[in-house]
Amino acid sequence: MRSLRRLAAGLLLLLTAACAPAGRLHPPPMPAGAWQPGIALLPDPRLTPGAVLPGLTAAQVCRPGWAAAVRHVEPGLRRAVYAAYGLPRGNHTGFCAGPGGCELDHLVSLELGGSNDAANLWPQPHASAIVKDRLEDELHRMVCTGRLNLAQAQDMIARDWVAAYRRVFGE
Repeated sequence: MRSLRRLAAGLLLLLTAACAPAGRLHPPPMPAGAWQPGIALLPDPRLTPGAVLPGLTAAQVCRPGWAAAVRHVEPGLRRAVYAAYGLPRGNHTGFCAGPGGCELDHLVSLELGGSNDAANLWPQPHASAIVKDRLEDELHRMVCTGRLNLAQAQDMIARDWVAAYRRVFGE
């Protein structure tokens, strides 16, 4: 477990290295550490501000099988999200051309009540998705044990998941 934590911390440091690419994918400046050549750590906030299913409670999202029951992204929506991010040919192209490609990620994870709406989806490089998954799992645990309010967890991850990771894990 300790080596897994070190690996995740090292991966996060690698991914947040201050290396801005010559040509940005998105015109507006991104937060410090959000870009490394070929790695998009944070989604474009204009395209993916995050979206949640309204009226959910912690009891609902903490029910076993919740996320699997609500996971459904139509192929057409998947293609539209990739195209909006400048990847009209989909995964394994553009900034998703690296090892592992990208996964179509829910900014606010389904386990935290995130929706399948385009406003909550973005192509996230696999390397950073592994790190974000750890945060999603921990925030879910915190919500389900009453240590964190569901709305607070949703806001933390939607606002800046990298900052939330550092806050939660102190890394």
